[in-house]
Amino acid sequence: MPIIAEQSQATEVELATPSHIDFLVTSILQLQQHETEQVPELHPKVQENLTQWLNGLMENPNALILISQSSGTPSGCLIGEIALSGEGIVMNPLIGKVSILWVEPNFRTSGIATQLLDSFENVLIENGINAIECQHTVTNDSANQFWQAKGFAKLSITRRKSLV
Repeated sequence: MPIIAEQSQATEVELATPSHIDFLVTSILQLQQHETEQVPELHPKVQENLTQWLNGLMENPNALILISQSSGTPSGCLIGEIALSGEGIVMNPLIGKVSILWVEPNFRTSGIATQLLDSFENVLIENGINAIECQHTVTNDSANQFWQAKGFAKLSITRRKSLV
């Protein structure tokens, strides 16, 4: 996938590098704390496991990790990938999936989430992928409003039941 380098005011979007791992791990943990519905207990080695997962994604040609930097400070991230969906059923079974979209609280409403999403969508379009999807919890009203404003339709509902 091509390198991303979009700029808007003092914010730029770029490919994540190993130097961004600590910021990414912290962002994912903040996102986990932000969720309120049936949040499972975190593994004792969660930071180590996230670091290993992120390093693997950085080596995966179907994954893309973007970082936004505002005046040199990491301000947000998007973790996305290209996946198969409907292989043998639909003409183009490739789909873009946003796994994580996070913007630091003090940078919200500044357009950073839109910049990150636009950058990812541009990469998908350049690679002939014509659909993108994401998931978020039903209680995350700000995520719901953001995704709806960006043209994402609600297509399915995932239900979860705790068994313990």
